[in-house]
Amino acid sequence: MKKALLLRVAYTNLTHCLRLLAVFCLTGFFYVLFHEEASIITKIFGGLFAPLLFALSFGLLFWVGFLILTLVLDIALFSLRLKPALVIILEALVVCGVLLYWGIRYEYPLWLALAGINLPLQGVRLRDIKRVISVEKISPYA
Repeated sequence: MKKALLLRVAYTNLTHCLRLLAVFCLTGFFYVLFHEEASIITKIFGGLFAPLLFALSFGLLFWVGFLILTLVLDIALFSLRLKPALVIILEALVVCGVLLYWGIRYEYPLWLALAGINLPLQGVRLRDIKRVISVEKISPYA
């Protein structure tokens, strides 16, 4: 895959990560809203800001690791000249496997939710990758 095209595909990782972050925050909001014993005001503000603060503090290591993992997988798998759909499937298996392990190991339901969220968002990312490839009118196998 050509470098310019690979950079555009790598950019889809960033947009994928931002989508995951947004849905992660929404999931955290609903988790706090329905599972915490507190006033409605505390639930709303805690639900809005707690997942965001978690994601930007402790979770920052996750997001950086997530981006690095997907970038490395993209470079490795596209270098093998695999089709974009196969690359996305393999990435989803690796990332979801790690998230499911963490969710079960640490008994933290938001990791499980993030694994479930990642699958449909990988489909959106596949659409983005196909759009990038078609706009460039370059075969990803060249």
